[in-house]
Amino acid sequence: MRPREKIVKYGVENLTDSELVAVIIRTGSRKRACSKLADYLVNKGKVLHVPRLAPADLTKLEGVGLAKACALVAALELGLRVKLPGGFGQRQFLKPTDFASLLEEYRYSKKEHVVGFYLNGRCNLLHRELLFLGSFDSVEVKAVDVFDPAITHKTSTVILAHNHPSGDSNPSASDIEITKDLIKAGDILGLKLLDHLIVSDQGLFSFKARGLMKF
Repeated sequence: MRPREKIVKYGVENLTDSELVAVIIRTGSRKRACSKLADYLVNKGKVLHVPRLAPADLTKLEGVGLAKACALVAALELGLRVKLPGGFGQRQFLKPTDFASLLEEYRYSKKEHVVGFYLNGRCNLLHRELLFLGSFDSVEVKAVDVFDPAITHKTSTVILAHNHPSGDSNPSASDIEITKDLIKAGDILGLKLLDHLIVSDQGLFSFKARGLMKF
């Protein structure tokens, strides 16, 4: 049964990742049928691991032209937008793992991203902002840039998060030092740095869960 027929008969939730990609790309290539090309993109191309790949990156994969690349990029971006904005203001974020889905897009990135999550007193996430984009293993974090969105959006607490492209989710010495400095800066501003999360392909590390927020 073809993927589109399975959607109609059994529901989209019963399709595999490869079958979902096959629906998006619609056709195969000269060397691969649609299902084989979709399986190649998911398993060897790892297109689902880095949702914000540019079309130019996808066209480097054998059998992917610009039309297929744009369709994949659009579908993945739509998935991110549905998951993040609008409805998340009503959800409470009470523990580090609540942020896992929001950090998934950075787990496999080759560049270091620093993201700020801004919550109100009821732990509702009101704003998310990409604060810094660095090289493979370095990024400069400034307290003013971390806390300014909290003032703008009138939130009381901040959770900082960044990814480790190396794959090791444990904090470095500089991660610990930066966290200390941000806690002090937050105290001066009357804002609270509630946690610092580190994500990598090995998992999620929480400073708060490990007792490292009491400097």
